[in-house]
Amino acid sequence: MKKTIAITEEVLKEWSNNLGLVLEKQNRVPVMVLSALSMETLSEDVPEGFYLGKQMVTMKAYPVTHGTFFVQSEITRRKKIKKSEYIFCQTMVNDAKGQTVLSIETVLVKPEEPINVTESPAIDETQKEEECSFVFFAEQVQQFCRLSGDPNPIHQTERPVVPGMMLLLAFEEAFLKKVTDISKVTVHYIHPLYSGEKAEINEVPRGFSIEAAGRNIASIIISGGIKDEKIKD
Repeated sequence: MKKTIAITEEVLKEWSNNLGLVLEKQNRVPVMVLSALSMETLSEDVPEGFYLGKQMVTMKAYPVTHGTFFVQSEITRRKKIKKSEYIFCQTMVNDAKGQTVLSIETVLVKPEEPINVTESPAIDETQKEEECSFVFFAEQVQQFCRLSGDPNPIHQTERPVVPGMMLLLAFEEAFLKKVTDISKVTVHYIHPLYSGEKAEINEVPRGFSIEAAGRNIASIIISGGIKDEKIKD
């Protein structure tokens, strides 16, 4: 499926206002915002019940505002292992000159047993964000899904699962100051994060992990120029 995405200052401002993004580099589109918008091209081709399992985002150039981007996504293969199903997808994002800005490889998984959103951990309304931690509430998840066009019903419940691309957006926001350049981000989604849960970004030997309530939510491996400073002072 092909789609044209126009990223204007107004579009970026809507993302910033609704999700509280700190856009320090005003002329640059957050990579994960463009990635999230790009994933919408797959929504009509993927059956209900599939979740993000793994993503590899390769950045060829930093997208800038006031640009038009052409997105093409395709399902490259399907696979079934025991009772779990997998869909492998490839997404290419080009700018108006035909230059490739992003390529995204995605593995979607339909597990043997679907995620039971009724068994989500208890919510703690007193939780507050700290450095390198974040909390997304149901209203923010709904705003993200509205902006990105994500129709997955697990994000539409009273206690929704936080979209995987929303986790990466939080990671990009927290990590942006510490990076001179990133060429590739590989993410393995391990356990769901529910709205209202406090998640923390931690450095681990091979990259970063996102954790919540003792669960490993996702592991992130990056490549590119990284400054020596740690995320936490």
